Amino acid sequence: LDKLNGANSKPVSDDFKETRGNQDLGKFMLSSKFVNIKYRDFGEVDGDRIKVTVNGIVVANSISLDGEFQGLEIMLVKGFNKIEFEALNQGTSGPNTAEFKVFDDNKKLVSANQWNLATGFKASIMVIKD
Repeated sequence: LDKLNGANSKPVSDDFKETRGNQDLGKFMLSSKFVNIKYRDFGEVDGDRIKVTVNGIVVANSISLDGEFQGLEIMLVKGFNKIEFEALNQGTSGPNTAEFKVFDDNKKLVSANQWNLATGFKASIMVIKD
């Protein structure tokens, strides 16, 4: 339980130095009222947890990633909408691994990507609503 909560976690090995940084997952222009973000653990389902913020406001404090896609609907404001996913831990076998898909309000796929993050680092996307 301590390991799942990030206590006493092993440091990231030299093999995973690229996980020790934030990841920019792209910028997208939309006219949608909202986006639906689907996410899952694409690696071993090992207790990875994330926090989601939009423009610095927490919308989900602690989400446990499963093997099946889960989702959040995020209302967009006019202009910039920075959506960040912070790795709260690295599960039992780091790094924190996730796959995500972004859909517009017409259920059209806008983006799909993956991240591999060490604890405390973030992956972000920027959605610009016109």
